[in-house]
Amino acid sequence: MILLDTSILIEVFKGNTDVIVPVQRVGPENLALSSVTAMKLYYGALNKLELQRIRKHLGGFHCLHISTSISENAMHLDRTILQEPRPADTGRINRPQQQ
Repeated sequence: MILLDTSILIEVFKGNTDVIVPVQRVGPENLALSSVTAMKLYYGALNKLELQRIRKHLGGFHCLHISTSISENAMHLDRTILQEPRPADTGRINRPQQQ
């Protein structure tokens, strides 16, 4: 089993054949990602359509949970953060100001 990190998956999503070809050779049955990697990719989605595309692509990989607590917290953050509106000009999430 090979654990893929965020940067490899981003290159796959971007269509980088230098990354896609070796990943395909290994085969999806031999690839995995962590739940935190999944959360980071969800967080980076620019809109709901891209989020759906990412979720669809990640569905073919094994997802390894670092621990139940960490995974649950990461997924809670995913649901909470992704509900916040994003400014159209930056594609980033609005965050409350630190006090």
